[in-house]
Amino acid sequence: MKVQTLNRTPLVLATALLLAATAGPALAQTSKDAAAKATTTAKANAEERDVMKLSQDGFQAMHSVRAARLAIFDGNPQAARDLLAAAKTSLQAASKEAPVFMVDVKTGMNGKIVADATSVDKADVVPIDGQIVLADSFIDTPAKKAHIDKADQQIAAGRKKDAIDELKLAEVDASFSRVLMPLQATARHIDEASKLVDNKKYYEANLALKAAEDGLRTDSITLSEVPKTKLAAKSQK
Repeated sequence: MKVQTLNRTPLVLATALLLAATAGPALAQTSKDAAAKATTTAKANAEERDVMKLSQDGFQAMHSVRAARLAIFDGNPQAARDLLAAAKTSLQAASKEAPVFMVDVKTGMNGKIVADATSVDKADVVPIDGQIVLADSFIDTPAKKAHIDKADQQIAAGRKKDAIDELKLAEVDASFSRVLMPLQATARHIDEASKLVDNKKYYEANLALKAAEDGLRTDSITLSEVPKTKLAAKSQK
């Protein structure tokens, strides 16, 4: 049996050592860049998921408020009391789901920052309902329709983030419209309604609960947006 032996010359060895010496930092830098990119992507994905996260407890609280109004109209004050008690319980649970945000306070003196403090605070609202809204300026093509069909499948499966990714590929402007419920104001209205029901002031209790419903507000957050260059190109056609 013939055995072939590779004899490394000094030049080959020197080259190998040089490559080994330079490969380490390069690979480390590449790994560092990949890790940074992965972290950025994960953060963006987490932010989008947080934006579309809804409070089921908050939704249930408002559902109980509306049901209590119906119970009052039906002449069933005991059912109204029970529903208001359930609304309070759901509202307390919803308060734990309030979005958290960072507050950065800088103090300046003579044009210089002399103090910089960061604190964490909770918002006084929780999103209790929402829907994805698509722009009506969409121009349909077979390729885009395929992405929209996939987005429909993702939405049906509850994978909103994947649905948004498909809409981006289809070049569709998409936003998420949310219904926000203020926590403290809603709690005050529910407490007031409970006292009024106990005092047999049902009409006034209904008004207090109506005020809780009227306190709901909406906002809209852009999820995907067609680049302006593409919009300009379309307008020139």
